[in-house]
Amino acid sequence: PFLLKNLGLELFGLYSFTYSAILFCFMFCDYGFNFSGSKYIAINKLDIEKRDIAFSTIVTLKGLIAIVISILWIAFVFYYPIFKNNINFGLLFLGMILGNAINLQWFFQGIEKLGWYSTINSGIKLASNIAILFVVKSAADINLIPLIYSSAFILTGLITYVVAIYSEKLLFVSSSINTFKQFLKDGFDYFITISTTSLVFNGTIIILSFFEKSILIIGAFSALDRIIKILVSIYVPYSTAMYPRNMANFQIGFAEGRKSVLKHGAIALVFSIAIILIICIFSEDILSFLYPKLVIY
Repeated sequence: PFLLKNLGLELFGLYSFTYSAILFCFMFCDYGFNFSGSKYIAINKLDIEKRDIAFSTIVTLKGLIAIVISILWIAFVFYYPIFKNNINFGLLFLGMILGNAINLQWFFQGIEKLGWYSTINSGIKLASNIAILFVVKSAADINLIPLIYSSAFILTGLITYVVAIYSEKLLFVSSSINTFKQFLKDGFDYFITISTTSLVFNGTIIILSFFEKSILIIGAFSALDRIIKILVSIYVPYSTAMYPRNMANFQIGFAEGRKSVLKHGAIALVFSIAIILIICIFSEDILSFLYPKLVIY
């Protein structure tokens, strides 16, 4: 609501489009390692040698992919018409790509020590959002948004590195070509699955921009779409925490893994049904609070 009122629908559309595109970049940088890597760590967390090899290999691969994606992002910002008058705004999001690449959430997810990470990550993101409330007063301050976000992502990434190296005594070791190939192969299926989901979840605004040239309509759609994304994002901490536990249970046996999935899935299903009912009943009130001009949609 704050950004809608201070930026207006058009610039909010630009902001939402850019943010969605950046999340799409995250998908390529992560390459499924957030799942294949955390799964590998969860299974081999007591084997220090395998743990260090996985850490070194995935960090290197994510770094190389991030460099390529960053170069492509710069070219995209300079040549895509939507950034014609806002090139600096687009370029300032580069820090988010780099910060995401060095983020070791997948590692701490694998060893099931996400407690401190959640605290640090939430604290920094909360601080960044509070900062936006204080500094973004009008459309003229739009460049401060990606600057603050990029700073938060880079800071979170650096903290995860320092904590991982000193608390878990991680060592950076050299990896063979075959090791790189194996980890790329292991992450490929996850990448395909995640990319399909990401295209639906984050790609709608990007696809819309190819057909709808009015940034006002893109802004209205993205504002409505953001409500759903916020609600769906509530699942992320839950699914992140449950994933390595489910994988560990499947290592015990299929029946044990199936039982774990059904148990945790049932909780998510009940919650989602409750959210759907709330949206259906209070849709007009939600939009009136968010931005009164959206009620006509």
